Amino acid sequence: MTWAAIKNSLGIKSSSGHGDVAASPALEGKKPWFKDVGSRLSVLIALFALTQAYYGLGAMLLSTIDDNISYRPSTPDLPAGGSQAVAMVSALMNREVNVHGWKPSQPWLYASAYMDNMPNYQQGILLTSRAFLLEMKDYVARLRGTGGTDPDLDQAFSDFSYAPDVWFFAARFPFLGASSPHFYRDGISHVRAYNARVANHQAVYEPRVDTLSAVINRLSLSLGDASNDIKLRMASPGGLLDTKADDVFYRTKGQAYAALMLLQAMRQDYDRIIRDRAAANVWAAMSDELKSIVNMKPFIVSNGSSDSTLVANHLAIEGVALERARQRMRELQNILQQ
Repeated sequence: MTWAAIKNSLGIKSSSGHGDVAASPALEGKKPWFKDVGSRLSVLIALFALTQAYYGLGAMLLSTIDDNISYRPSTPDLPAGGSQAVAMVSALMNREVNVHGWKPSQPWLYASAYMDNMPNYQQGILLTSRAFLLEMKDYVARLRGTGGTDPDLDQAFSDFSYAPDVWFFAARFPFLGASSPHFYRDGISHVRAYNARVANHQAVYEPRVDTLSAVINRLSLSLGDASNDIKLRMASPGGLLDTKADDVFYRTKGQAYAALMLLQAMRQDYDRIIRDRAAANVWAAMSDELKSIVNMKPFIVSNGSSDSTLVANHLAIEGVALERARQRMRELQNILQQ
């Protein structure tokens, strides 16, 4: 078959003089897919669906509100002869940073970037851990409340004071640097180092009445900040549509959970003092109030108005339990000071 016959069978015409190839009548008027409105709309819909699946399903699968009250520290957090309470701080932070992954600092490209319950819960654990370390370094770990600050506790507190939402690239100066998990891992190492020295009698940790009272007071003040946050959010009730209510709820729950876990650990460190002062019943009541907060698991956190009969106010329920726990803390302090 000649070339002319082939062109003729395909409907290809050659223009006179230049050999230009004319388009087949079957192909005339057909647009490329990216110029077709329907095709572009289909692509946009597909991209939207994939994005929703990535962020929506990813957030649900990756979200972990670890409120296990039976959780206990293990080696290397708790060396033989070390403090149970100090071990609980490093164990909780290690679990959230290295096991579950620190979510508040993850940027938009992570599937967890748009979840808010878990990041706020983790920040609540951080706030209580930092409050405990503040009292440890300023008072408990000093000989009779005097002397120099323990270097490991001082550095751990500084590390845990680093902003919780920094990735490798930040929106503020110096824009590029160490992430929040980097600092928290360093802080965990210093808490463990301090507890190892306590176990070897090379660092100060004296379970005394005054140190117990000081720590209880510090935890109460920290929970008081959470109580104020609840009151501020409740001042602007938004019912089921309040997108900020769950932030406050889960941050408070994280603070209450960490406080409960620390108190359970301190119950062992200060067992003799608690029994000698007949404070066991108040201690148990205080713990029960915090447990009631930890056990709250609403499907949707609502911030209904005070006179609403249809929409619950989970912040109000949480806030009442929180104030009852703080009242028990004040009762405990009064018993210890007698």
